[in-house]
Amino acid sequence: MSISAHNRAKAVATGVAKNSKAAEPKASTRAGSAGGSAKGEPAEALEAVPAAPVSQWPIDQRGNESFAKLVKSAGTLHAKELQKLIGKGKLKDVPGDTVVEGPNVFSKAFKNGHDPIRELLTHEIVKLTFAMSTDKQRQWFGTDSHVNAVKGSDVASLADEIGPDGLPRLMPGDIIVNGIDHHEKDGSSVPHIGHASMYVGKQKNGKPDENGEPTIIHAMATSTTDQTIGGNLLQVLKEDVVPPPPGKGKGVIKESVEGFFERFGRENYAVIRLNDDRVTDPKLRAEMQKRGLQALEGAVGKPYDLTLRKGPYCSYLAKVYQEAAYEGTGLQPPPIGTTWENGVGAWVIEPENIVASRNATVTAGNSGGLQAVQNVLRNHVVANAK
Repeated sequence: MSISAHNRAKAVATGVAKNSKAAEPKASTRAGSAGGSAKGEPAEALEAVPAAPVSQWPIDQRGNESFAKLVKSAGTLHAKELQKLIGKGKLKDVPGDTVVEGPNVFSKAFKNGHDPIRELLTHEIVKLTFAMSTDKQRQWFGTDSHVNAVKGSDVASLADEIGPDGLPRLMPGDIIVNGIDHHEKDGSSVPHIGHASMYVGKQKNGKPDENGEPTIIHAMATSTTDQTIGGNLLQVLKEDVVPPPPGKGKGVIKESVEGFFERFGRENYAVIRLNDDRVTDPKLRAEMQKRGLQALEGAVGKPYDLTLRKGPYCSYLAKVYQEAAYEGTGLQPPPIGTTWENGVGAWVIEPENIVASRNATVTAGNSGGLQAVQNVLRNHVVANAK
């Protein structure tokens, strides 16, 4: 998660109930279907977003006509200037947590130039930002208050749980977005997602195996769990001198779903699937999935891009998977928007952009994760379909 995403999360908190459990969570999808999990919310308890054109949902959610103008700039380079103005509070009637999405990552407009000095500064700033992102107590030193509200076994079991569409709730190529609540000094909190992991199926000894463990490939900026600020900072400085081996704890790594959630405290999660109704041939779908998974396996061991410009970083791996999957098909992958991060000086793919994709379907999630999805859908302005 980027620096400005932290600030937007604080802005969201002002518009959400102080206790995140006080608001009834809703799951919603661009495809018009929603599903819960037996380990999270039952499907019948979820309420889908009203079936309206995506270009209209910000107006429906906010009751604010100014969003109609923002939609025209979504998906274009002009979104950068709008995001700067929103960040400074200079757009009348537009809340500060609003995100006008920039170019689709698969479009020609998605480019981040080379700026050596800024990249060096960004690398160090982002590294320290991640190091100082910690538990809800925000302690400098003391006991590690590990947040483990999400049980890894519950998430892993979704691979064997069939959803209302007849498919497993967790399938290879799905994206598990997750995070911890943002807690403020006044005691308020808001469910949040700040990390994305790619599910690659069941594996044993690093190879596909139906009797193996549900496994993810993801990019980690730090190898430790959410602990005290001082603890994280010392660990990051230590790893600058003695970095962990490639693929072990930091950078692009592979580990079991259960293992990740047990070692790295999370409060919220949701499973996101990027659907494509154009792909109806099961053989073609299987070939695409195979290519995508091979690309993810090939990324294991690469360092985390702390400049957030070229990847890999956590949510960037969704681009890696989709690009490889659609290679040679003649089809454009389902769009994933970007967010202009002024501090980084680049278009960044954030977990929130994946959630806000028109093709995204929520197949499962716990209460906090589903509420976090709603927060994203409420504040993201997505481009009209081309």
